[in-house]
Amino acid sequence: MTERTATLILHPYEAECGNCGQNADPADTHHTQVPEGRTTRTDHRSGCGALFAEITYQRIGYRDELEAVCRRVRPDLPIGKLAGVMPGVRPPQ
Repeated sequence: MTERTATLILHPYEAECGNCGQNADPADTHHTQVPEGRTTRTDHRSGCGALFAEITYQRIGYRDELEAVCRRVRPDLPIGKLAGVMPGVRPPQ
């Protein structure tokens, strides 16, 4: 039996499970609970149980910025496809 896996999807103010689309705690290795926020489950507490196998960030930004956030939140997970990547690199500040 193969364990179900999912992408941990970060948003600016929350995270979600790529398997079931419900809120997730970024610190969890598996989607075992649904923190406060949007949920479609009737018990409002249990997640789908999927193992977070990669992480991504759904936000517009430069690749280095998005990857840095992913590494800071979950350095143990590989970074998946990043949506909203702007071309080029961040201008010097």
